[in-house]
Amino acid sequence: MLLFAFSCTKDKVDFPSGNGSTGLNGLVFGTDEAIYYDFESEQITVLGDHLCNPYSVTNMALAGASISWNGDIVETHKYVRFLPNSPQDLKVLDDSDLELFDTPFDYEVVTQGTYYHDPVLTREDYTWLYTVVPTNFQSSSIIANTGISYEVIESLHLPDDNDDSDPLVYAAFERCGLEHQLEEEDEPQGRLAFLRLKKRDVIGNINIHNTEFNGNEPLRNVGIVARSWFKIRVGFTDASGNFNSNAKFRTHALVKMVFENNRFSIRGLATVGIWRMYKPNEKMIGLFAFRGMTNIQYTVDKTSNSNLTIRSRDWVLATMLNGAEYFNAYMNNNSIYYNQGRISIWATGLGNYASAPMLKTMNSPFHATYFATYFLLRGDVSAAASSLIVSMYGTILGDVLIGYAERVNYSSFIHEVVFHELAHAYHYGLVGTCYWTNYINYIVANGGYGDGNGQHADKVAVGEAFAYDLEKIVGFNKYPNITFGTGNKNYHQLGEESNGLVDHPWIPTGLFYDIWDNTPSNGIPSNDIVSLNLDEIYTSINVTNQWECYLDFSLIKNRYNSAHPTLQGSIDAIFNHHGN
Repeated sequence: MLLFAFSCTKDKVDFPSGNGSTGLNGLVFGTDEAIYYDFESEQITVLGDHLCNPYSVTNMALAGASISWNGDIVETHKYVRFLPNSPQDLKVLDDSDLELFDTPFDYEVVTQGTYYHDPVLTREDYTWLYTVVPTNFQSSSIIANTGISYEVIESLHLPDDNDDSDPLVYAAFERCGLEHQLEEEDEPQGRLAFLRLKKRDVIGNINIHNTEFNGNEPLRNVGIVARSWFKIRVGFTDASGNFNSNAKFRTHALVKMVFENNRFSIRGLATVGIWRMYKPNEKMIGLFAFRGMTNIQYTVDKTSNSNLTIRSRDWVLATMLNGAEYFNAYMNNNSIYYNQGRISIWATGLGNYASAPMLKTMNSPFHATYFATYFLLRGDVSAAASSLIVSMYGTILGDVLIGYAERVNYSSFIHEVVFHELAHAYHYGLVGTCYWTNYINYIVANGGYGDGNGQHADKVAVGEAFAYDLEKIVGFNKYPNITFGTGNKNYHQLGEESNGLVDHPWIPTGLFYDIWDNTPSNGIPSNDIVSLNLDEIYTSINVTNQWECYLDFSLIKNRYNSAHPTLQGSIDAIFNHHGN
């Protein structure tokens, strides 16, 4: 379902009239034209003329008087802007759920880029963020006790979508010299012709290239934002990658995808304006004329093997989102559910390490500097940029961090690390903060998995064994036919043959796989097949209670044996095989 939001000046000024049938990047408004965007590197948006605002209350009132309009013309919305001044301000804006844009709505766009920065402000500063709010919006609910500057740019009258308001809308655009934006080329022109036109939904399909299939697959549950003047619609693609605004647009629409939904949000390191990481990554799809918006076809393609271009970043982040959605669906199909809210993923092309500290969900900045430094800043980053990244992460916080520098070439490699880290996230959803805090403390104190000794090493052993085995289970379900390494082993074979993590043999990878698997595994007799359901394995790795947060392999084995006394010999054999 697509949600609905309206989102643009102070005193009346003289505006340029329309410039014929084009205006935004040369788009011919009343056609089936579409301008698709695919940026290799960051480019600044270039603005042109300040346009007359057809939806201002003043303009609407004058337009209404010109056609003897009988309806009320009152303020329904406000066109506003915010200027943050710190990472803390950005967090407030991110938490507000306002749909914010860095480009003002009432200017001609000469060249569309990946970002805009107000030229009055220095390039190192934050920039103004624009949106539309209802007339009863209380700014104090957001800006109180912050350093955020707030301005109401103009009062708006945004009519309903019903056809009764069409004469008023046409008169308002005509008064601004923008009526060409409402007319279809090669069709009769003028007010009467416009009144016969049907308003259009924004409809399309988004795919993503999968390197393992050498083809495309639907991009599922990615956010889609469509904006036409002050009308904004926010929604998501379905399982087939299809989307429909279910809302009527009268003129051209700018459409972008946002790597966020109700389950996951994904941020990538910004190469221009690090502060822009306050919100999930966005990728511009294109600008669509009136007839062109009803059949948008877009593929997030893989066109570069570099880990540092924004084109690669966008493909990697979209691949991560698809992997996260696949993982969630697989878990749900096995009656396993995550109920701790949206999982925040931060990704970087500067390294290859990954972790799931779950700081966002726990709302705890402890060790934030360690995780930002160790997992996000693996490359050549200036001291100033490093400081801001650490500050951003410590304020906005994230649950999962993934480096993809050496994973950028293959969809399966990206999905594998997503499956692994989400296995940790779902484990956190089961065991809670007490267990996870001790787990993370051990990781930080030992700079990784450690040597298996010391307090809380057992938590690392259980958690990592579960994550490594679950990545193989979900990986084989997703990619049953691909193989890896000199032995050409698939995920199932790798899971069966695993018997302890290389360099960390005290982490018994393969144990949970063998408990779940229904075929003979290497070193385990065929009559010792247990084949428990995944949801039972998941439940078995819960703590005794949220206060003691106790869990180890003897407790897990006892749970299996108590539930399946006839399988006790086989269960003991599998645990013994894996050193437990």
